[in-house]
Amino acid sequence: MSESRPFPSTLTKSEYEKAIWIDFEGVPNSPPILAGILFDGDYAPWLIDANVKMLEECSIGIKYDERKNFIKWIFELAESHGRPIIGYSEYEYRVIKEICPDLSGKLDMYYRDARDLAKSHFGKDFHQRMKGSLKGYLSSKQVGYDYPHEFNDFSVVNTVASLWKHSTSNQNFSDLSQKIADRMERKLQELIDYNEIDCRGTEFLIGLLFE
Repeated sequence: MSESRPFPSTLTKSEYEKAIWIDFEGVPNSPPILAGILFDGDYAPWLIDANVKMLEECSIGIKYDERKNFIKWIFELAESHGRPIIGYSEYEYRVIKEICPDLSGKLDMYYRDARDLAKSHFGKDFHQRMKGSLKGYLSSKQVGYDYPHEFNDFSVVNTVASLWKHSTSNQNFSDLSQKIADRMERKLQELIDYNEIDCRGTEFLIGLLFE
């Protein structure tokens, strides 16, 4: 383990191949409204905020689960097959710990910080040039990831705020006007797509450690 982190700072190839990749979307100083997970090549988004549960009714087909239940399911997956839980940074670690403080001990065993792993592999100077950001890494020629240009200026905060605003002011998705409903579905799909890019991009980035 590293001196400044309670979780392991290394990752083996076998751990990488069976890892659970996780990413949350939300606004600063508030719990996330959406989580995405990727394992065994399959990606799935989940609504994890009761305030946006009504979005489960839209045509996208996304499902809702209470935050604690969702996190406990992640740990069941991790424990059943010895899978590490990998987020891009310590942010995901803090979110999980805040949601389920009773699982802190297990979290310290299973969590890995992809940003720290990338920094160790690519070096401090390159990490600083990328400003430590996932988008910076994935957009660089050295990493070689085909980052979708349409998400270069995508704002998670504005998207989440819009989804939250309309969800909390209406009881059911069917209460929305067609114009607002279409806009909400478009914004939700963009958020899901962005989240999937983060999950798959993190997996791609860490895969370079084993080439």
